[in-house]
Amino acid sequence: MLQVAELRELVGLSWTARVFVGFAVFTGGSFVLSRREPGLVDRAISSTTARPVLSGLSGLLAQAVLLLATAYLFSQIWQVSIAGVSIGFGAAGLGLLGLLGIAVLGLTVVATALVGVVKESADELVWPTTGLIGAGILGAPTVYSAILWVIVVSLGVGGLVRRWLTDAE
Repeated sequence: MLQVAELRELVGLSWTARVFVGFAVFTGGSFVLSRREPGLVDRAISSTTARPVLSGLSGLLAQAVLLLATAYLFSQIWQVSIAGVSIGFGAAGLGLLGLLGIAVLGLTVVATALVGVVKESADELVWPTTGLIGAGILGAPTVYSAILWVIVVSLGVGGLVRRWLTDAE
């Protein structure tokens, strides 16, 4: 079984690398999201602002369910191997990709809302703002980074999750 110390060594990046990767991944993800699903972010903002507390709790629920599903899948197929290679890492990778997708959506929603407060219809500022928020979160010390990640992403995706769960609006 993979030990925690080995996992830290596996993903142990320097502060500079975390910030750079965070900026690049979240800027690119925000760009792709805005091109692929143009109205999604606006729907998420309106849903989140309608009931912010419930939306935040719904976003927290979505992240928790995805994390638990990833952990469960990882633990169940850890022993399965194809040609001598464990497919547990693939399951973990897919789960982490899902968490990253939720994070991109959440940070894009928050960045769009912040940019909208500063300047109306400044879509070209959303991608770098998303990247800066992501870089700031990943650049923080680990505990603070995890707390900020959960709070910001929960607020960003919570409105859509709440609408989906309750079929409201």
